[in-house]
Amino acid sequence: MIGLIVKMLRKARYIIYALIEPLDYLWRKINKMSVYPPIRLRRHSGSLGALDGPGYEFVVLLKLLAGLESGQRMWDLGCGCGLLELALERSGWSGQAIATDIHRPSITWAKRTISARDPSFVFLHADIYNQAYWPKGRLNVHQWLDRFPESDFDLIVAKSFFTHVLPEELDPYLSAVARRLKHDKGRALLTFFVLSALPSEKPIVRGPAIRFHSLPKTKDYALKNIAAPSAAVAYDGDYLRRRFREHNLSIQGDLHRGSWSGYPEGLSFQDLFVLRREVSPASPGLLSGASHHF
Repeated sequence: MIGLIVKMLRKARYIIYALIEPLDYLWRKINKMSVYPPIRLRRHSGSLGALDGPGYEFVVLLKLLAGLESGQRMWDLGCGCGLLELALERSGWSGQAIATDIHRPSITWAKRTISARDPSFVFLHADIYNQAYWPKGRLNVHQWLDRFPESDFDLIVAKSFFTHVLPEELDPYLSAVARRLKHDKGRALLTFFVLSALPSEKPIVRGPAIRFHSLPKTKDYALKNIAAPSAAVAYDGDYLRRRFREHNLSIQGDLHRGSWSGYPEGLSFQDLFVLRREVSPASPGLLSGASHHF
């Protein structure tokens, strides 16, 4: 019954966006923002606020925290309709960006617009089954990663991606990040909702923007909506650190707190980790095992 209600609400939301799309087009035209995607696609990429805000924010964060510069290869894991790529393009960045996402209409739009102007931005559809986001998917996470042909990245960015990834898919994605980063010089900037606070943090001065519900049999993660698990997922900080170590990913600095939890000086809305790839002496195969994913 709950599943049926969720489907009906999603259908109603789709109809509303379709009705207001002509107004959205006119607004973008008047404000000289026709380069940006329509509202029906932008809603899959997070906030519907300022069109250029999220993309440019992450260009700055990538430069500040992960050493973004021209000439690099980047994997944008969960790219949506390409707002980061639009910001990179308009900022004058040159390099190669492989951008992947589960939502086929967003990828189709990005190919027809962004890639058509600049082929160095490559958009690939991740045809992964997901009941909420892509029920037409033919592959599971492992199958898609095995087919993903790219590796040897200077940068991997996953903005608002792991905040929708459930525990059973967390390890495959982290493994893919570790194996596809360049050893030593490669950096990954990943966002999460992290539940546990660090002792050195400043006290929270207001309540969290999102409230998560704990689950009876685990403290490793919590959900915003138990009826729609992948809508928003938060992980325990110690649990994430164990998962990173398991996949030979070391944290550069430490957790950069986001403002979602009420932290007064958050760099972004979500929490940020910057990771680099380590090579375990006990696992020499990690050096050559370039497997492939979202």
